[in-house]
Amino acid sequence: MQEQLSRAVKKLRGGGLVAFPTETVYGLGADARNEHAISKVFAIKKRPIDHPLTIHIATIEQIKDWAINIPDLALELAKSFWPGPLTMILPKHPKVSNLITGNQNTIAIRIPRHSLTLTMLQQFGSGIVGPSANTYGRISPTSAQHVKQDLGSKVDYILDGGQCEVGIESTIINITNNTPQILRQGVITQEDITKIIGNDLLFINTIEESTIKVPGLDKTHYAPIKPLYLVESQEFLAIAKFMSQQGLNYSYLSFQECFIKDDKIIWIQAEQNPLLYARNLYTYLHQLDLTNNAKGIIVEMPPNGSKWQAIIERLTKASNGKLTVNYSPSHCKPL
Repeated sequence: MQEQLSRAVKKLRGGGLVAFPTETVYGLGADARNEHAISKVFAIKKRPIDHPLTIHIATIEQIKDWAINIPDLALELAKSFWPGPLTMILPKHPKVSNLITGNQNTIAIRIPRHSLTLTMLQQFGSGIVGPSANTYGRISPTSAQHVKQDLGSKVDYILDGGQCEVGIESTIINITNNTPQILRQGVITQEDITKIIGNDLLFINTIEESTIKVPGLDKTHYAPIKPLYLVESQEFLAIAKFMSQQGLNYSYLSFQECFIKDDKIIWIQAEQNPLLYARNLYTYLHQLDLTNNAKGIIVEMPPNGSKWQAIIERLTKASNGKLTVNYSPSHCKPL
C-alpha cells in the first residue's frame, strides 16, 4: 500500500493526474498549486472551464491556506463533520488560482473520509483539486473500475481504495452569507447541520437560484448514456408489465421483485434503506447502462423524506423525465 501511495504522491508532485478514492465518489486529483495540472483536469473531464473545483485537504488547520475570513461557524462544522461528506463554501485566499474557483471569490473545501486518501494528502503536504473522476455530466465513479471504464489511460495513476462507502457526492453548504445555504444535498442532511449550528438553512437547487456556481447544480447531471426515466412507485409494475407485453426491452431499478420471465431483462431490486441505496446507486446505474440490448433504464421513484432527498435529486438530474404510458398507440412516451 505504501508503494501505491508513493507512486500517487510522485505523480501529483510531477503535475500528473491521480484518481483517488473518497467515501463519496472517486476524485480526479491534481496539485492545487499547479495550473497546468488543473487545466488537464478540465480537458480530460470535458468540464466547462467556469465550473469551480473542490479543494481536498488533510487537516482543519490547512483551511487557512485556501480561505480567508473564516467564520466560527465553519470551524464548528469542520469539527463535527470532517473528515466526511460535507463541502464548505468559504471566501477564497488571494493566492488561490481563479482556475480553481471559476473566477469567483469563493472556494469549496473538504476533508475526505478515506484513510488511503488522507494518508496521500498528508504525504503530499498540500491541497489537491478533486472533481469526480468521470466525463463531465456522466455517472460518477464509485470504484476504480468505473474510472478505468470512463477515463482509462487519460489518468496517470488510479489509487484503488475499493468501493466508496457513501456512494453519492458530498453535501455542499455555503456559509459566506448570513443565512447558510445548502447548494447540493448529500447524506449529511439539513437536520444534521441544524443540530450543530441551530440556524435555518435555505435550499438552492438550480444554477438560476444560486449566486455561486458549484458542482451538481446543472439541470442534467450524473446521467447514464442510455436514457433514464423515473416512474412513480404506484405505476411502476403496470408500466414494466406493459413494456414487457409490447416487447420493449428496458432495464429496471426497483424496490420490488422482478416478475418478468425474460433472461434479456436486467432488473435490479434496490435496498429500502436510503444509506445502502445511496452507496450502490451509481454502481447500479453503471451496470444498467452497460446492458447493450436495452432501450433505456426505468427507475422506480424513491419515497419522500429527508434521507431520500439527495438520492431523488441525483436521479432527477440523471433522468430524461418521468414516464407515462400511452395505451392507445401501444408504447410509452416521456413527458
